[in-house]
Amino acid sequence: MEILSIMRSMTKRWEHHMVQLPGRERLAQWIKRSKLDQQETAALIEMDPAVLSKILVGRRRPGLDNALKIERVTGIPVEAWQSSPEDEKSTEPAAAGSNP
Repeated sequence: MEILSIMRSMTKRWEHHMVQLPGRERLAQWIKRSKLDQQETAALIEMDPAVLSKILVGRRRPGLDNALKIERVTGIPVEAWQSSPEDEKSTEPAAAGSNP
């Protein structure tokens, strides 16, 4: 677990700069700063590399289990993966009386 310790230490050094970014951007920055590739990052987080890839490009958000794994390794809190105001605007409810 030596590498995990190093990664946590590194995260603390730049975490205060990343607080306002959405989860996927924070994760991308973390990967860049760690100098790991996506395969290595996925292995460290214990996540399927294909799932990590989809998260990084914004095609999906991590479920609670994966968000907790990401938090454990990177320090990026689970809350970073909650909906942003922009996401809420793009998912307007259907008009009354319309068929879904």
